[in-house]
Amino acid sequence: MPHVSRTILCFALLGLTTLSVTDKAAAQDIPTGVWTGTIEPPNGQFIDATYNVRFESDSLKIRIIVPQMGEVDATDVRMEEGNLLFTWFPGAELTCVLKPRDEGRFRGACTDPDGEPGYLTMVPPKD
Repeated sequence: MPHVSRTILCFALLGLTTLSVTDKAAAQDIPTGVWTGTIEPPNGQFIDATYNVRFESDSLKIRIIVPQMGEVDATDVRMEEGNLLFTWFPGAELTCVLKPRDEGRFRGACTDPDGEPGYLTMVPPKD
């Protein structure tokens, strides 16, 4: 492998490692506990929800609790570029990308396999 290619590869790997460590540190800054918020399905009706946010084995975990649906654990929970990403399955697989808002809140779209969006808002616990 030429010296230039090896150098580029080393910098690329260093960048990926830094991104991974930065995102992990950002995830650890998310307050644990019971969050509140809403889920807005494509029909536009708001549904109250709570979110149990915790760390388990160094991983961020979210359990979504909706009185009408029960409890669902989110999977593949992670931070990427400041956004909170996860997948959950309340009857159809929904992939969520929540962007940070003021006062520690997150809001964003959760899309189904057909690309139909609903919206989710998470409000952190008060200190």
